[in-house]
Amino acid sequence: MKSCIKYLVIIGMVSVSSILAQDNYYGSGNGNSGYKSNSGQTYQYDMNNGNDRLKYSTDTDAQQRDMRSNMYDNSANIDRQRDGATGQYGGGIYGN
Repeated sequence: MKSCIKYLVIIGMVSVSSILAQDNYYGSGNGNSGYKSNSGQTYQYDMNNGNDRLKYSTDTDAQQRDMRSNMYDNSANIDRQRDGATGQYGGGIYGN
């Protein structure tokens, strides 16, 4: 009985940690996942994730969205600064 309870506790811990780790991710409906920061900005990529950084480095559309956002959207820049202060970095910004 003890081993059964121990097994259930481990499964529960893994399930909860998986849910918490994916809390800032959402589905876009086309097979790509996205990232939503605590400031509310949505991005195509989570730049804290190595796989996302690699994908972003070859995605010129996402890079262009970031460049346009940096040039024309002051509120997005403020949100990016807030996110960066809390260790959150997104790439390929989507308009909110």
